[in-house]
Amino acid sequence: MISLGICGGHDANWCVFKDGKLLGAFEKERFSRIRHDSGNVMDYVEKTLRKLGISPNEIDVIMTTEANFKGTDPGLEYVSKKVYDEPNEWVEMKVKFYGREIPCFSVPHHLSHASYAFYTSNEEESVTLTWDGGGDFYTTNAYTSTSISYWENNKLKWFKKIGNCDIGSLWHIYSKSIFQNPFAAGKLMGLAALGENKFVETFADYCMRPVRGCLNPAKAIKNCWPDEDMPMFSTVNSWRHKDAADIAYAIQKVTNYAGINLAKKAYEVTKAKTLCLGGGVALNGYLNTELAKLKIFDRVFVPPSVHDGGLSLGAVMFILNNVLNLKTCKISDQDLVFNGTEYNDEECIGAIQKYGVKAEPLNRFSIIQRTAEEISNGKVIAWYEGKSEHGPRALGHRSLLADPRYPKIKERLNNEIKFREPFRPIAPVVLEKDVHYCTRDIEYSPFMMHIVETTDEFRDENPAAVHLDGTARIQTVAGNSGIGEIIEYMKENTGGKALLNTSFNCNEPIVETPENAIKTFLEVPIDYLCLNGKFWIKKE
Repeated sequence: MISLGICGGHDANWCVFKDGKLLGAFEKERFSRIRHDSGNVMDYVEKTLRKLGISPNEIDVIMTTEANFKGTDPGLEYVSKKVYDEPNEWVEMKVKFYGREIPCFSVPHHLSHASYAFYTSNEEESVTLTWDGGGDFYTTNAYTSTSISYWENNKLKWFKKIGNCDIGSLWHIYSKSIFQNPFAAGKLMGLAALGENKFVETFADYCMRPVRGCLNPAKAIKNCWPDEDMPMFSTVNSWRHKDAADIAYAIQKVTNYAGINLAKKAYEVTKAKTLCLGGGVALNGYLNTELAKLKIFDRVFVPPSVHDGGLSLGAVMFILNNVLNLKTCKISDQDLVFNGTEYNDEECIGAIQKYGVKAEPLNRFSIIQRTAEEISNGKVIAWYEGKSEHGPRALGHRSLLADPRYPKIKERLNNEIKFREPFRPIAPVVLEKDVHYCTRDIEYSPFMMHIVETTDEFRDENPAAVHLDGTARIQTVAGNSGIGEIIEYMKENTGGKALLNTSFNCNEPIVETPENAIKTFLEVPIDYLCLNGKFWIKKE
């Protein structure tokens, strides 16, 4: 059975499963080159299916999410269409797909978030919390911004929405107010490191309220949407304003309080050993680390596409496991991240010829050696290889790499290459076996989902990798991965123990194709491009 998952909301995405195994997952923005792009994805779906060697006529069933019903239809042609009423319901419809009528299941927004978080954990039992700025806006009773669900023996046991709890609304409002961009929660989180405890009590008084539902009387952040057009501190409309950083600091602190309160109550209700997290708020690395440090759960799992870009996977995995009784296969960390499109050497050579750049082919050892040595000399390398990442983080296949031992390299990356705010941190990468060289807070961070306190040794040796509050959004990698091999070479030959890793892009989505990679390389002052892990390109 071949299943197609599809979502047309912001961060529109689709995925393909065959007999319960994930074959690929994709986001529209990587192909359209429009950040957070939404709507019709059908032309891209066909292209990626053919890349996987699958004809559209081989699709047996489609799973989708609530975005169909709010003006962001992904392009499906409905034969019959239904709307669910509750956040734990699902409905079966029919669609016409390339001339054939096939079944289509629609799964609610937060149930899809929860399903993605649980099934990618490879656990058999878990409590799952989802939190964002809201989903299922155009349904009767399904709208919610926060949910709790319990999963056992690989199936959903129960799902409940949590009322009067909307952490994402607070981040949306102040991202919009301070950065004029409601999708700038990551910037607001970075700005928090510059702030002080000036407005924490003010924000706690404003937004911390007891939730409704099974997690009552835990206090969390209320629904702040009514204040979107005129929030507190509405005159603070720039990150340079003297109060902006203190506002960001306060928002981060109340978010930590809210998340900890909900997690503690979730454990009290379920006694689960594992906590899985989904929804856009689960991109908050400070909160994720605080939850891991609680030690009330044996494991806190945060997958890479917790934002809406993972909804199609959640919809597919929910229907396969709970409705069609087809158990999905366990997914390794590598396959969970690197499951986008892969471009062969012929396509890379075509892009090289199109742009007229000179490329030197090198074997694997030589490309690792040269990359490590040039990074150690203070150069910035664009590293492009294999399948593209799924999710908002570049984790080693579409990355800009640099040496964190150079104090000024962060300034160069932010100001000259990425053209972004100077306070923005750059994530460090260390080998899995060296995680304690960087931090004592966690043991493992393959998806760059934790912001941790760094050790004295790491701060002293890697000044460009440490944020202004002494933290870092760490990524851990295996020694046999591409960037793992680079670090291993540096440890043995140049003294470096870490890399800086930021996404390979400049004011647009992460590069997808070899043509995207060369075009971006030529437009900004990156020193070298390693294409497909074997073609070494330098500017003339």
